[in-house]
Amino acid sequence: PSFLFRWFILHTVFFFTAEGIQAQWNSTLLGDSLMNRIREQPSDTHRIRFVNTVAVAFSNQSQFEKADTLFAHSLHLSEQPGLERDLASTLQNLGVHKRNQGKLNESINYLLRSLKLKEDLGMAPKSIAGSCNVIGTVYAAIADYSRAERYLTRATSIYETLGDTLNPSYPLLNLSVLYANTKQHARAINCMQRAMRLFGDKLPPQNVGVLYANLATSHYEIGQYKKALEYATKTMEFAQQVNLPILNAGALMIRSKCQLVQGDTTLAKKLAKESLQLSKKYEDAEGIKDALAHLAKIDSL
Repeated sequence: PSFLFRWFILHTVFFFTAEGIQAQWNSTLLGDSLMNRIREQPSDTHRIRFVNTVAVAFSNQSQFEKADTLFAHSLHLSEQPGLERDLASTLQNLGVHKRNQGKLNESINYLLRSLKLKEDLGMAPKSIAGSCNVIGTVYAAIADYSRAERYLTRATSIYETLGDTLNPSYPLLNLSVLYANTKQHARAINCMQRAMRLFGDKLPPQNVGVLYANLATSHYEIGQYKKALEYATKTMEFAQQVNLPILNAGALMIRSKCQLVQGDTTLAKKLAKESLQLSKKYEDAEGIKDALAHLAKIDSL
């Protein structure tokens, strides 16, 4: 089982605030106030960027019908001659939106179109790296691991060539998840340790906590239980620091599995029950399943 790897697929996504948008929603789909704001933009480029901002906000809130309508409008505007850079951005955002919807094949098509356009236009390498990172995560989601690895490796290489001080960590961590899910745990650990060594002090605390959780899981998978327990303890520290109880539940499960392997069934059962209680409290279905299956295994022994 992958334990906490489901927690840690990092994407280059454009997040925008939706503050004030919902308040303007005064008709069945697109409110008059919002449509007026779109029309008030001084140029097509400004209009496209505004519409994309709102569409992405709705997509991130899982309000997909509204996002679909806005992206259709943005795409229509972007396909005019002379707006190729805006089209590349629209296609990128649309690809991420389709990924949010779970329409992964559509997502790949939009993202690949965006990347090709960016390359043809000679756009900034950082923008191309961002596209490669997202494409890699979508290919990983549809289990096309060869292509996923190729795009994530390319993203990492571009960022490192640019001397970027943070972004290479994200494709590196996505690579680590890919390797872990394909049982290449030594390579996964290498990617995670490299990311931590280079960028650990720049990552958000919640990402560091999940990184420790995944290090614990990979070390457990290759039988390095002392290391796994060490990283699980660090995971719990970060989970408490940033108030992520479900991450804490996952760390408890890793500790429980290590204790069971080492023969301490009493402590293993206690930790698994604590994990189950947290998972139930926060309605984490995968955590509940993991804990129940592990408790059943302990009882069978």
